Amino acid sequence: MLRTVLLTIVVGGLFLMWKEESLIFHPVKYPEGYWEPTFPDLGDDSITPQIEDVWLTAADGTRIHAWFVTPVRGPQREPVETTATVLLCHGNAGNLSDRVERLSLMVQFPVSVLIFDYRGFGRSEGKPSEAGAYQDANAAWNYLVDEREIPEGQLVIFGVSLGGAVAAAQAEVCKPAGLILESTFTSVPEMAGRAYPFVPKFMIRTKMNTLRRIQHLSMPKLILHSPGDEIIPYEFGEALFDAAAQPKTFYPLPDCRHNETVLCGGKEYFSQLRQFIGACTPTE
Repeated sequence: MLRTVLLTIVVGGLFLMWKEESLIFHPVKYPEGYWEPTFPDLGDDSITPQIEDVWLTAADGTRIHAWFVTPVRGPQREPVETTATVLLCHGNAGNLSDRVERLSLMVQFPVSVLIFDYRGFGRSEGKPSEAGAYQDANAAWNYLVDEREIPEGQLVIFGVSLGGAVAAAQAEVCKPAGLILESTFTSVPEMAGRAYPFVPKFMIRTKMNTLRRIQHLSMPKLILHSPGDEIIPYEFGEALFDAAAQPKTFYPLPDCRHNETVLCGGKEYFSQLRQFIGACTPTE
């Protein structure tokens, strides 16, 4: 009986190690997605996104696709002045084109947004991995600072779900004005322990240890999580907040499912984001 249990643990662990990256990352490749979004003209004062295709090069040479999104006003699409830019790290599934609704609402703040696809997602080259995702985020940050010449004091990093782990890792190696983590886990081994409790955590190679990183990140932090999150437990968001260094703010989202925060968060959700970004990036 003991031998059978041990064999089950070893075989199960080896299987998870073999399939690990495909269990964590769920990319959708181009052309699947919403690649030519249109936005209704709501009048002369309406703000809509202006999307520019951008290509980045990661440190290992992998080409990464991104959108640089800026707010424009009215039918003439006149540029709207902004004082903040958000580097948006999306979750583990789909591609950047699935985030059009979020982008459309965020430019109302108004802010500019750079959203990128991890390697293997959308139009980006390569195969997804933890180390690769970190390189991709760093390439996005360097593009904003070096090519767009945006001051670090005007840059906020925003990570959603798995993207929160990527955002925290990037915040560890640069100096953003602020960091936002939404519906983020503490680490991949902790998440795996919920789904596969029989597998020892040391067998999980992908770490994405946000809990460890957040303890010494000194920039202002906003952590959002919903008690209704059916994928990443609410207590993970609470644990991140408890471990985080000051300054920090926790916002309990309404009773939203994991992928529905944009839809059910309401005006208060976007108000929290707007206020935090504005406080991190003052105009004077």
